[in-house]
Amino acid sequence: MIVGGLIWGVRSITDKPDNLGGSLAGAAFCIAGGLLVIRLGVALRGQRQWARAPVIALEILFLPVGWALTFQGGNKLYGIPVLAVAAALIYLLLSKPVSAILDRVVDPDEPED
Repeated sequence: MIVGGLIWGVRSITDKPDNLGGSLAGAAFCIAGGLLVIRLGVALRGQRQWARAPVIALEILFLPVGWALTFQGGNKLYGIPVLAVAAALIYLLLSKPVSAILDRVVDPDEPED
């Protein structure tokens, strides 16, 4: 998303779109979204409980995208992987081993990573 946002931003400046502000805002939104995904991934890797809900919410948003790509748009090569990854991540984040790790009681005196 970050690379896509950067490309979008550069093309917005060089190609002279009809709405430069809107185009640059879209590029900034993509970059911010990419940074958010990286932050959530780092938080999950650090076993931070708060990161699970936003990741699940993002994956739930990908389910209709994958559905539309696969069944309405006829792009099975893109849609099926989107559906599979979203469903797998939701399943894994709600599985017992991950829940046991993320739901553990944390010592408030323990420093965060």
